[in-house]
Amino acid sequence: MRKLLVLMLVLVSVGLAQDDDFSFVILGDRTGGHEEGIYGAVIEKSLSEGADFYITVGDQIEGYANFFHDINEQWEEYFGIVESIPVELYLVPGNHDIWDDASEGLWREWTGREPNYSFDYEGVHFVILDNGRWDFTADLPEKTFAWIEDDLSYKEDARLTLVFFHKPLIYYTLTENEGDRLHKILLEHGVDGVFMGDLHTYGYTDYDGIPYTIIGSSGGHISAEDFFQYAVVSVEGESFSVEIVPLESEERYERNFLSVADLKFMDRIRREAVILQQVFLDETDLSRLFTFEIEVKNLCDTPLEAAFEWFTDGMDWVVDPDGGMFLLEPDVSEAVTFYAGSAGDLYPLPQFLLRYPYREDRYYSYTGLPRFLRPQEVRPLIEPLVDGILTEGEWDAAAVTEVFCGPEGGRADIEETRFYWGYDDEHLYIAADCVQEDPESLLMRIEEMDGAVYLDDCVGFFFSPLGPEGDTFQIYFNPKAVSFDQRIFLTDEGYQRAALDPSNALKTLLIQSLTPRTRQIAFLYKELFSRGCVQLQAGRSATAYGEGGWSIEIAIPYATLEAGAPAPGDAWRVNFRRKEMSLNSSADWQYPIEYDSNLFGRLLFTD
Repeated sequence: MRKLLVLMLVLVSVGLAQDDDFSFVILGDRTGGHEEGIYGAVIEKSLSEGADFYITVGDQIEGYANFFHDINEQWEEYFGIVESIPVELYLVPGNHDIWDDASEGLWREWTGREPNYSFDYEGVHFVILDNGRWDFTADLPEKTFAWIEDDLSYKEDARLTLVFFHKPLIYYTLTENEGDRLHKILLEHGVDGVFMGDLHTYGYTDYDGIPYTIIGSSGGHISAEDFFQYAVVSVEGESFSVEIVPLESEERYERNFLSVADLKFMDRIRREAVILQQVFLDETDLSRLFTFEIEVKNLCDTPLEAAFEWFTDGMDWVVDPDGGMFLLEPDVSEAVTFYAGSAGDLYPLPQFLLRYPYREDRYYSYTGLPRFLRPQEVRPLIEPLVDGILTEGEWDAAAVTEVFCGPEGGRADIEETRFYWGYDDEHLYIAADCVQEDPESLLMRIEEMDGAVYLDDCVGFFFSPLGPEGDTFQIYFNPKAVSFDQRIFLTDEGYQRAALDPSNALKTLLIQSLTPRTRQIAFLYKELFSRGCVQLQAGRSATAYGEGGWSIEIAIPYATLEAGAPAPGDAWRVNFRRKEMSLNSSADWQYPIEYDSNLFGRLLFTD
């Protein structure tokens, strides 16, 4: 009888342990250049997992809007997408969800939760931390450190403690052998696992026994080597396992299939392994063969075999050789000469693909476009009447451009756009004629100078009169003639970020650099332009431009750009674009749109 009783107790305990086991689904970033329909498809596939609940790693909406109406619409759209989830959904705030005090208030309204919160499920403690507004652990508010220490101290008896936050800040500290205050707190309180997002790519690492997992994208923009995904976490007793499930594959990956060390090496490949030589184009004859080099360096400690090829399908370009192999010993570089020409259009540009091995069984797909630098002529012009109306004959002597690319170097898919360029002894003159067939689609909500004009329909310019030796001036105009402007300059201090201080006469904001130097942005508080006027046009000549649209005329004093009057033969560095928000796209003159003036085209002043 006693043996039977013991057996029954054992069976009961086993049954209780099985009841306590559970699983949950982790959704990656939905936004950050999201692709329509992907997030819903990821959710639909994940429903077959039979998870007990869902949790995210942040970036539910695109955010960064100036109007409550727009943000509310985005939250409404999001909750419409996730309504098919039949169990509880826990949201982690990302930088696209909370970026200021106002968006934090809307977070509370829509989610019903604080930015920092925690919950328990079957004896496991889950902690959600808001770190989306800061780029370094050291920048987190003291109240955040106090909150998580207090929360963890009350739950040290949990069978597991799992922490979730959006930005993988350890990517910039622990991976560089630097200390991290948050990691130290998690370690002291026995945290068993950390899950993050933001990078739109998967990565796994372990520090001091704490596994850190970066979940890849569930809808936000991804690069060629990544895939849309979700994760399934299974909790069994006092341990847990992680599987990564691709959207478009039946495979399932264990959590160590891609390491953070792999990601860091891929960063090195992007920064150091490939050098694309710049080439100045003669757009009057693109069929003439252009010669340029691509140099590849072996960053590995073993011989490198890296295959390359050019993709030109559906394009007017021909590149020779169109494929081949780099065979390199460790720490050796080699340059290959290419010949390219187009029988027709400049855009789309041919695409270069290099399959660069980073592990014995895997390679990184490096993709790039030729560094073709465009010339934009500027002709002498009699001062126009800057009233926003392109009066007949007024801009006839100006240089005109109407060839643009999309954001990725392909064909521009927005409506017809023309820019006009002229100058005299005192001003640089610019006009833009922007066709927009549907006047109801015109977005022009920003009415205050230095508001988020770049989120409206707009035209934008990047001027660097002195090139790398001087500053760059970025300027946007919307159809109401409201401007956003900022000065961009480089420092040698490395990557850092400074908080905005409204009391300063000159605000500074440091942003991440793609070069060893940091790009620093200074917002200009002076009136940047002596004149800048736009006017909506209700009708157009159908034979010339179609119906509807808007135009802009601008006169910029040279002193505003801290430059003297240019002489014939002088050259500035420049890039410019038009954004059409109803199509969620842009027409860019020089690929790519970057702050680095080394990547700008040339503004050539003629006589």
